[in-house]
Amino acid sequence: MSGALAGKWEVVHHRGEAGELHQRSYDVLADLTGRTVLVQQPRDLSLVLGSAQATEVADENACAAAGVTLAKRRSGGGAVLVGPDELVWVDFLIPPDDPLWEVDVGRCAWWVGEVWATALASVGLGGADVWRGGLQRNVWSGLACFAGLGAGEVT
Repeated sequence: MSGALAGKWEVVHHRGEAGELHQRSYDVLADLTGRTVLVQQPRDLSLVLGSAQATEVADENACAAAGVTLAKRRSGGGAVLVGPDELVWVDFLIPPDDPLWEVDVGRCAWWVGEVWATALASVGLGGADVWRGGLQRNVWSGLACFAGLGAGEVT
């Protein structure tokens, strides 16, 4: 896989409100000309709901009282609480004519998991495995992201 990863990557850093950052990923995707890594840093405390989640899964009054905004992303999964200096997420955007492009949604995450596992090993946290099996759901995975296990996740 390392040969396929070689090549030019544009790295773009964004800091902003969580909802705005999720929208920016899709705006960049619309004009994508090459491999792009978006490093996204929220500056607000936000509960980000997955694409299949109804807004009603969150108590809007309790969120507002706690200073938590609500945002929605276009990808699936459960809710994720993000906050300034607490979480950074990375979007890898790849055009369909790139050798890393994979039509299979599960398989497309494998190489990303390998990158993370290698990065962890480089800072002394070796021994990580990349999940290549099917989606593993549990009672909480419909509500909270990372409660289950999906393709490419590092364990």
